[in-house]
Amino acid sequence: MNKIADKLLLLFLCIAASSFLPDIISVITVLLVLIFSCLLQSAENSRFSAPLAWLYGGLCILLPPVCCGCGMIFYDIAGSRKFLRAAPIAVSLAMKPGSFSAIQWGIIIFSLLFAFFSRARTDSLFRAENKLIQLRDSYAEAEILLTEKNKQIMEHQDGEIYMAALKERNRIAREIHDNVGHLLTRSILQVGALTVISSDDTQKEALNSLKDTLNTAMTNIRQSVHDLHDESVDLRLSLTECLKGLESKFTVTADLDISEKVPRTVKICMIGVVKEAVSNIIKHSNGSRVWVSVREHPAFYQAVIRDNGTCPEIINENGIGLINMRDRAAAVGGLASFSAEKGGFKVFLSIPKEA
Repeated sequence: MNKIADKLLLLFLCIAASSFLPDIISVITVLLVLIFSCLLQSAENSRFSAPLAWLYGGLCILLPPVCCGCGMIFYDIAGSRKFLRAAPIAVSLAMKPGSFSAIQWGIIIFSLLFAFFSRARTDSLFRAENKLIQLRDSYAEAEILLTEKNKQIMEHQDGEIYMAALKERNRIAREIHDNVGHLLTRSILQVGALTVISSDDTQKEALNSLKDTLNTAMTNIRQSVHDLHDESVDLRLSLTECLKGLESKFTVTADLDISEKVPRTVKICMIGVVKEAVSNIIKHSNGSRVWVSVREHPAFYQAVIRDNGTCPEIINENGIGLINMRDRAAAVGGLASFSAEKGGFKVFLSIPKEA
């Protein structure tokens, strides 16, 4: 916007200086100045700007009246900071000082000074605006990075809190099992012994009632301990830990799309199968990549572990590792199968959900 205002004022000065010339020459002068100014503006910072500036300077030497618009041309030259391109204009003004009246000289000199200082001011404002935009972008980028960093810190803290909660659940379950459970078991045995040696039917009835209460309490405590222990097994974290052993030799791609609301027996089975498959890959695979996919579907849980190593077409399924995986799957009503593909060895595990 500043450039447009500057150019309009310089055009007005050009028209004012050329108004002392004959009408036809005045019109031609203004048109030539406008043409060269537009060309220089379009070719700014290109290889054509210098030839255009020198061409206008040569035209000024041949046709001195064209110098009336030298302020506009000098404005465009000043933008490139290569003032040597204005030398022909200065030469043409020096060669024929009598070509212009005193008023014209005043207008020309004023237009040159105005072009120099206004262009310097406009460029300075432009640089300041660019610097402000860069500063704003840097601030926005820093704010995004800081937000992301804070999010990562919060997630890390949440993970630590979650792990601490799991450890505390394990500790509570262990304390209940080792202390309260044993005390209740001993109490049940003692009540049973008293029932046997008691000859009073009334006492026997009371002791049997007490025994039933203790058995109910024991059953509830066992269920609570199992529930705590089930929640303390973090399937995603355990699978991630299993896969760390592959990272030194293989590029691992893991897709763990499964919730934590999985029965403990299924969790233990999946962890065991993945551990066994990872161990086999480390021992026998000559590949470079491993893909692990653990997914929860509406009717079943699924795990697929495969690598890109070479393997024989016929698989010896009597190996201890493969038998262990098949037994683990069968223990929870699932199925483990193995296949040798062109791209490597694959372990497939499928466990149906309970009805």
